[in-house]
Amino acid sequence: MLAIRLTLSMLEISLFLSAAMVLGITIHFYIISLRSSKTPSRKMKKIKKAEEEWKLKYLNDIELRFQEITNLKQQINEAKENANIFSIEVEELRQQHKQFRAARERLEKKLSDMDKRTNLRRMIMGEEIGALMKG
Repeated sequence: MLAIRLTLSMLEISLFLSAAMVLGITIHFYIISLRSSKTPSRKMKKIKKAEEEWKLKYLNDIELRFQEITNLKQQINEAKENANIFSIEVEELRQQHKQFRAARERLEKKLSDMDKRTNLRRMIMGEEIGALMKG
């Protein structure tokens, strides 16, 4: 059989021993850091609490904005309905205005015709009175 002989000096043994200790300490701190990251610390709890408060504020703000948007949409719809109603009323008033203007023009024409007849009658009566007075 082949026998392997290993000869190590004291320097090499102390070097391997110190490397093993460094490796062990590194593994130890790695495991501890994993455990501490699994259990939330006070700082993490504060951060989570602040995050939850922020979420609640954000959701409340969103809800308020949604209600404002809903109210504004309702006001817009009411304004559109009112505008339609007002435009119908304006059109009706224009029609009435045209009718009143036509009636006024007819009355003014009748009045003008009546004035002409009255003036003509006065002239005729004036001539008759003048003729009676002369005669």
